[in-house]
Amino acid sequence: MRRIAFITESSTRQNEPMAAHRFYQGQRSRWVNAVMNYMAERDFPREDIFFLSQHGQRIIGFDEIVEPYPVQEYHPRKEACRHFASKILEHVLSYYPLPFVEIHAGKTVADPLMELLEEHGIQYRLYGAGVPLGAKASCYESLIEEERNQRKLKEISREKRHVSAIIKNWTPEEASQIVSEYDSRAQLYGIENHIGELKTLLGNCRQKRKEESKALADLETIMEQEGSERQF
Repeated sequence: MRRIAFITESSTRQNEPMAAHRFYQGQRSRWVNAVMNYMAERDFPREDIFFLSQHGQRIIGFDEIVEPYPVQEYHPRKEACRHFASKILEHVLSYYPLPFVEIHAGKTVADPLMELLEEHGIQYRLYGAGVPLGAKASCYESLIEEERNQRKLKEISREKRHVSAIIKNWTPEEASQIVSEYDSRAQLYGIENHIGELKTLLGNCRQKRKEESKALADLETIMEQEGSERQF
C-alpha cells in the first residue's frame, strides 16, 4: 500500500528561501531532523512527503521552495484546526487507491485529522503519540534502530531460504565452499543444523574418497605385481 507522510513545520527554521526539507531542518529542529532521518532510512519517496504549516494552512511538498514567514505566537483555534484538517483530508482523498497516512505532528494538527481519517475509513498511524516534545527525537532514533533490525532480519531470512533451497544440489566442492563462508555466521542465520549436516556429509565424502583412492592404489599395486610375475 502506498504511504504518504505529513510532517509538522518547525518553529525554528531557515531565514532565506529554500526547499522545504531544508527550510525546516536545523540545529534546533531536533524533532523534524529526526523525522527526516527516519524518512531517509526507509528511502521514503520524496514526492509522498509533505510539510504542514498553520501559516496559510499550507500543505507543502518536499522540494517546494518556502519563503521565510513569521512564527505563530498562539495556537490556532479549534475551528481553524478542523478547517486545516479538512484541507489535508481533501489532499488524501485525491489519491487512488487511498494511501496509508503517516502523521508526524502534534495534537493541534493530529487530533482533528485523525478524527476525519477514521470517519472515512482511511488507515493511518500517529508517530510519537504521547511522547513529550523533548523526547520526540529519541523516539525516532528508536524507530530508526527498529527499521535497521527489520532489514537485518529480512536479510537473514533470505540467506536462510537460499541455503535451504539449494543444499541438496551442491557438489562436495560447493558444499565445502559454503561451509567455509557461513560456518562463523550459522547461528546468526539460524542454519546451524544445515551447516552441521554439510560438515558430516563432507567428512563422510572425504573418508569415502580416501577409501576409494586406497582401494584403487591397492588394485594398481596388485595388477603391477601380477604383470611382473607373468613376465617371469
